[in-house]
Amino acid sequence: MSVLPDIDLIIPGLRHRGLTHSLIIQTIAFIPIFLYYKKQAAPPYVAIIQHSLIGDYITNGGVQIFSPILSKSFVIGIPLRSIENIIIESSSFLLAAILMILTKDLPKLFKPEKKNIFLIVPSGAILLSAIMPLSVAAPIELLVPHIFLLGLFSLSLLGTFSAILATMNKTH
Repeated sequence: MSVLPDIDLIIPGLRHRGLTHSLIIQTIAFIPIFLYYKKQAAPPYVAIIQHSLIGDYITNGGVQIFSPILSKSFVIGIPLRSIENIIIESSSFLLAAILMILTKDLPKLFKPEKKNIFLIVPSGAILLSAIMPLSVAAPIELLVPHIFLLGLFSLSLLGTFSAILATMNKTH
């Protein structure tokens, strides 16, 4: 979910770090999700807002966190490769891992559920950030968490695809 705001990179006409990065828009979009899923919606909501706040607001890019009310970009301006940013981003990876354990979401990744197919999105984002020449490469110190998440998501996807294929073979 944390990479969802960057959908603005592939939708023509949307300004990068504009509407899709707005805390106002993200919160409004999540109201029906909270109404339906209750507390279970908290981890994906935190993932989405952390992208805007931790990923873009603290680094040099700036983000329109109050769009459409304010079109001004806000930024703290911590350099991407600084020790401060590496500590903040490493802490977010650690917090996400702790949340996955505490909410018992981690074991769910290894159960072959069709909804795990959505892990293609963050997996693709991690791979694209590694190979796209236009993307800003993550600091080398953050390579381990990225590889860990990619491995975790890939294992989940393999299990899910295997279960889907097995079900398809049984019906044919």
